[in-house]
Amino acid sequence: MPRVGVAISGGGHRATVWGAGAVLALGDAGLAPAITSVASVSGGSITNGVLAHDVDLGTASEEQIEATLGRMVRWVVHDGLFWFGDATNAWVSGFLQAASLLAGSLVGLMFAYLFAGREINPLWSLVFAVAGLALGLLLQRKLAGMGMPLGMRRWLIAYLLLGLGLPALALIWLTTYAHEWWLVGACLLATIVVGVVVWWFLRVFGGRALAVEAALDRVVFGGATLAGSDHVGVHHVFCTTDLQSGDALYFTPRLVSGYRPGFGTPGTFPLARAVQCSADLPGAFPPRVLPNRDNATFHFSREYDLHRPGFPASIDKLVVNDGGVYDNMADQWEQGYQARAERTGSPLPKDGGADFLVVVNAGKALGWQPWKAGRLLGDIPGLSRTINVLYDVSTSFRRQRLVSSWDNQGQSGSGPAGVLTHVATSPLSLVWRFHKGGGDAKQQAAADEALPIVEALADFDGWQRIADANAGVKTTLGRLEVDDVANLLWHAYVLTTVSLRVVHDLGPPLDPARLQRDRFVRLCQEAAGSR
Repeated sequence: MPRVGVAISGGGHRATVWGAGAVLALGDAGLAPAITSVASVSGGSITNGVLAHDVDLGTASEEQIEATLGRMVRWVVHDGLFWFGDATNAWVSGFLQAASLLAGSLVGLMFAYLFAGREINPLWSLVFAVAGLALGLLLQRKLAGMGMPLGMRRWLIAYLLLGLGLPALALIWLTTYAHEWWLVGACLLATIVVGVVVWWFLRVFGGRALAVEAALDRVVFGGATLAGSDHVGVHHVFCTTDLQSGDALYFTPRLVSGYRPGFGTPGTFPLARAVQCSADLPGAFPPRVLPNRDNATFHFSREYDLHRPGFPASIDKLVVNDGGVYDNMADQWEQGYQARAERTGSPLPKDGGADFLVVVNAGKALGWQPWKAGRLLGDIPGLSRTINVLYDVSTSFRRQRLVSSWDNQGQSGSGPAGVLTHVATSPLSLVWRFHKGGGDAKQQAAADEALPIVEALADFDGWQRIADANAGVKTTLGRLEVDDVANLLWHAYVLTTVSLRVVHDLGPPLDPARLQRDRFVRLCQEAAGSR
């Protein structure tokens, strides 16, 4: 039995569920005891965190693995995590209050200066309240489509009504009847008040990463530490990007590792924080600054490249964000394991790497997006699209290299053998590739055996529609629909099972009963009934 490394990509809850389907397949194939590492980024780190916290893959039964991941996918369907999710809706509500008050204060300050000392009726500010009410009503349908709960949508109307009306009323009243030196003081006071509102808004907005971490800790991890989530046979690795060096930085129960920082220990670092740092998507969340004054938190040491420029003498803090910025497939932990283990002073065993890699990739291609930006305001969307193109090209190229390397094993390939469970791939297309002579005689025989079973689930066009739909599931940490979750689980399970069996002769013969979609619908059924 090979030593199996699992790499779960990013992609919000699409990746969370896609990773769960692949791990279910590994469990049913009897490979869970052989898993030596689970590395993850972004949404995949939620799956990795749940596994680290709830189950020991080295000793767990197939039923225990399914029960653990079933609880997680039901939570994805019923609750979700962020924007919107029950565990973070209190923060979202506070943010909407602060944003409404900020908008009203800025508009009010503008009119307070405009009409300062003119003694107009401040009740004209009721226009802003009416505008807020109208805006809240107009947004209802769009916000409902985004998944905002009904109660929060109703409260938003109140926030806009009061947040736009009351600040304008107060600020206009403050300056309308002031004259001479009192006018200067009134304008100064109005500016200070609005400055406080701006500070409050920025403080609330800047706390969104902490809100997600607290929600994960409260709902999923229950105060567990990263070090306390270790299992003897399985190394759970949460990948982040170190913004100070531009390298990958790994948080695991056994160590904290980066090329320039060296090797450290997680100490009392919370598991929820490791997951959130790995899923700290730029733009959605601010970078996480993790104090390490006097090296008291992570106790880094480095015994290699001691006199090489570009390495810090000491590290008083880590600044990290989403691991997908550096490596959105999370495969670099195992791909670089040997080099990492051979560094002087490395605590990693040199024979601890995997010799079989399962890359579970929920990343989707960009597709066609019509350009809508105008001539004067095209810089920001242009920069955003450019970054996405650069990421997509690099990730696509790496996927192709992986598959090419595995195809050429024993010839020109290098690194561990493996399979790629890619969300845009139809399992039937993989079977057809080997059925039509794409492998050796053993692989062709396995493909011949698998073909009628996979075709009975869906025909070629049907599987491609499923793959396209799953690749198009939105990248979100909010709730997903039952059908989307069931399709992601089912597709990932079938694709992983077929890849293992046909390409590498791993796992038992295909069991049509275990491949049925109804099984994965039932896994979500509890959530479906409670929605």
